[in-house]
Amino acid sequence: MILATKLRNQGKDVDFAFPWATPHSGDYDLPELFSWIDNLCQPR
Repeated sequence: MILATKLRNQGKDVDFAFPWATPHSGDYDLPELFSWIDNLCQPR
């Protein structure tokens, strides 16, 4: 969040998203996380 805010403040185009409705419990499903990140990084 800090990086996205700093980039926006410098006039950069930032598409920042959270995985909503996912608790921060510490028991992460890494394949699901990486899939979500890959989906965000797809060219539009």
